[in-house]
Amino acid sequence: MSLPSISQKPIKVLRPVIPEARAYWLMQFAAVLECVHNHKQLFMAPRTKLDETWSLIRLRGFLPLGAFQTMMGHVTNWGAQYLFTYVFNENTEIRNFLMAEIASLENCEFIESKCYVSGRDSIKGEKFLRQCKARLASDLRRRVHKSREPLHLDHTDLCILARLSDRPDPIAFFGEVEANKGHLLLRSSFWQAKSTAATFGVGFKDGVGEAYSIQVVDTTVGPRVVLLMGTNRSVFGDFHLAVELVDALLQRGVHGSTWWNQLSEPGLSDVLGFIRSHWETPVILLLPIMQQEFTSEVPSFETQVGIVEDTGFTDAPKSLVVPGLLIR
Repeated sequence: MSLPSISQKPIKVLRPVIPEARAYWLMQFAAVLECVHNHKQLFMAPRTKLDETWSLIRLRGFLPLGAFQTMMGHVTNWGAQYLFTYVFNENTEIRNFLMAEIASLENCEFIESKCYVSGRDSIKGEKFLRQCKARLASDLRRRVHKSREPLHLDHTDLCILARLSDRPDPIAFFGEVEANKGHLLLRSSFWQAKSTAATFGVGFKDGVGEAYSIQVVDTTVGPRVVLLMGTNRSVFGDFHLAVELVDALLQRGVHGSTWWNQLSEPGLSDVLGFIRSHWETPVILLLPIMQQEFTSEVPSFETQVGIVEDTGFTDAPKSLVVPGLLIR
């Protein structure tokens, strides 16, 4: 059976802007740790097998030799949605690139926007869906937290909250991520199996190179904005490297040889040294420390749509004491 014909509008291409090296690699490793900490379907997920205060040193002691290698394929695949939220929120060019196409498709004007992980496979994403009271762009009569089942929002990957020029409250645009098979986003059959609330897709595809391309694909379920990013010499290629280096840290440990000092990529050995210095810090506390160094001032929609600021804890302990850090 042949696939339904798809009309693709002209492709626009953006060359990436190279960010500050240390902040860039902190972002990459933070995305790896976010995925390992939050994704429910990971083999031997530390948050389940240990507890919410797991650290890299505890993870190394717990995992059998080579176990993280078994997890690597899933981390690079499912971790793409965590990576993209950082890329979208921290890179003005990419954010404007994507939102301009969505605005054109929706015939509206955005003032500001912010991207979140969504979906029930992620602890963080499920919490977002449960709490978010923003209205859906696909149906302004509906709110996110009351539309999970009828619109299959549990199976989405991303949500962009955007504020329009003609209305004060933000609205929600849902999206899909394809880490390994970005070309599927160009097929009508892909979107037929997804939530009708999904209006955009982000994919990683061989052959795109360092540039990012964007196009509107007219499918049998309506037009969808598709952003494709390369897998080689790109932000996603570097994410693969970050996953491999986390595996190397877990296998070799951080004491004795500082093998990462031989890495020539600017900023990379510095960030690996930083991770070494926080080897015993619970990841739930390490992530905010990392994020402080690479996050910029992005709009906050949390209070307005009912999202409680994420501490990372499902049930926050009364106190957690780590050398030099205290959460109450």
